[in-house]
Amino acid sequence: MSHQTGIHATPDLREFLVKARRGAVRVVKIVIRSEQLVLGAYREVCQSWDQDYDACVLPILDGLEPCYILYRLDSQNQLGYEWLFISWSPDQSPVRLKMVYAATRATLKKELRKSPER
Repeated sequence: MSHQTGIHATPDLREFLVKARRGAVRVVKIVIRSEQLVLGAYREVCQSWDQDYDACVLPILDGLEPCYILYRLDSQNQLGYEWLFISWSPDQSPVRLKMVYAATRATLKKELRKSPER
């Protein structure tokens, strides 16, 4: 069992994620600021998911700061678009910061599952 930090998403982030599920957003970067999960950056859909990846994901990554990336695929299931969940934790990040992100990952995934669709 992993330990959790008590860090939760802000209402603004939850609201943005509900809107992102509708399909116009390709990638969402989520970071921890002031002990809360907040929107770090996002990019809209331009091309197919495989063509957008390098142009959307790589520019928003920071070589020193961990983050979570939600990347929207073009495929859909009964719940809507399918998403990849990427946990970015660069080797150069401070150990404490990497531990906070690792301990918050389960909380974020739980919040994503319970968020209303619309």
